[in-house]
Amino acid sequence: MKDGETVKRINIDGQADGMPAAAQLKMYRAAIKSIARRGQINAAAILYTGRISENSDTEVLVIEHEHRLGVSSNKVIGYKIRNGSISWAEPVSQEKPFEWFYDGKDGQS
Repeated sequence: MKDGETVKRINIDGQADGMPAAAQLKMYRAAIKSIARRGQINAAAILYTGRISENSDTEVLVIEHEHRLGVSSNKVIGYKIRNGSISWAEPVSQEKPFEWFYDGKDGQS
């Protein structure tokens, strides 16, 4: 939150029952954007799991994060679960366009 210390979770579970995962993700992004544009937060992240592509068995953890001071990227980390243990691949970072705090990469709202 604005104080630089408080971390809060956004929960849309009751509003998103039965929705596809892609639609739920859009709802989270819209909620974060609404809060960010009102100046109530300085940073946000969305964590979710999925597959690299429809044709791939590789499971990944994706961390989308954005900060008011100019960081906007995705971190994609492959993983495998064997016998109850998780093994992680090397993370891959990708820049992404600003969506939550600013409309463009130049940081202008």
